[in-house]
Amino acid sequence: MSLLPHSDHQPTAPESNNKQFYFDEKVDEEEEHAEEVQLSTDASSSSNFELKKEKVLIPSRGDLFPLIVVYVIISAATGVHQDYHFHFAEYVVRYGHASNQTVIAVTYDYRGMGESRDVDKPTIKCSFYDWGKDFWGVMDFCVKYHQETFSQQGVEMEIVAAGNSIGAYLMMTIPSDLAPYFKRAFNGYFGYFEPFKSKKYMIHYLRTKLFFASVPLLTTMYGFFPSGTVFHSMEDIPTGVAYTWRQFQYNPHYMTEPGNPNKPILPSNMEHVTFLNWAFEDDVFTNKNSVAKYNEKFFGRCKEYFFEVIKRPVMKTSTPASNPQQPPKRLPIGHVGFFKKYVRDRSDLWKDACEFIIFGKITRTGSTEILYSHSSKDVPNPRPQQRISKL
Repeated sequence: MSLLPHSDHQPTAPESNNKQFYFDEKVDEEEEHAEEVQLSTDASSSSNFELKKEKVLIPSRGDLFPLIVVYVIISAATGVHQDYHFHFAEYVVRYGHASNQTVIAVTYDYRGMGESRDVDKPTIKCSFYDWGKDFWGVMDFCVKYHQETFSQQGVEMEIVAAGNSIGAYLMMTIPSDLAPYFKRAFNGYFGYFEPFKSKKYMIHYLRTKLFFASVPLLTTMYGFFPSGTVFHSMEDIPTGVAYTWRQFQYNPHYMTEPGNPNKPILPSNMEHVTFLNWAFEDDVFTNKNSVAKYNEKFFGRCKEYFFEVIKRPVMKTSTPASNPQQPPKRLPIGHVGFFKKYVRDRSDLWKDACEFIIFGKITRTGSTEILYSHSSKDVPNPRPQQRISKL
């Protein structure tokens, strides 16, 4: 799915699936459907701007006219369909338009998921490594589309990847021919769950352990992993994806070379990339240790690396609080809740994210740390390890 500036068609935005993805805390139904907060400073509220929602087939890889077109690729978490990200993708495009910056947002389903399968259930044979190839295919599509559409006008292009969970890990695997176009990356996640083996996180640890321990039995019974059918925590996923996910969860390196669990896949061909990683404090799949392990993978392998732990923001409301003495409500975000509409309506997080995704600006300067800069002499700068050719 791509979102393109258009003049004669207004799509109907799909409603997100009602599943409670990854056991995230939910906003009360009454609050979620309350009147949306409209801020006068919201650059995305251009009333005369319309979008065209267009489905395209993307093969997996084997004047005020802007000088740059920004392509934003949104890669989902495991078991999450592309429609879950539609509202965020639409917001990014509108935000760019309000500043006379053309943005093309691309959401997609990995093979075996959503609209990238032609059967009712995900029975296709594939793994996370194949999903990496799908990500490359989307990047190929952006480059080809730009060359066919803008090359005669001499317009430059930038590719920005916004990835959540496994979608963030796929951003590490950039082929060398696509590296010059890849400029910024947003969000991230490290899935190794052994750091949660503590009293504080014991319930989450045991629940996650049970989830992955059931993979062999349930995939044999169903022919796919019924994470949605049985656990009601996301969508059903292909068997091979479930097995590689299970393998990574038990491996302190997380994503490793195919067939070699001792060789981690490290960021490659990312020397031009500035990375902004937000970790949300109420994400039960993330803690201080796991975040640190993910961050360290990029030191010496990217241009700059920024990081912030996002505390639950105070929930904005359209009406004054009935009891001023009560503490303000705080917005739940969790593992994948950042892409929900209520984050757009009840906080400034989407606006802050767009400033970085589109323009490369860090707006939350008071709370954002710079963990690595290529020009810094204090951080070692090993060469990226080329390990993606075997995927």
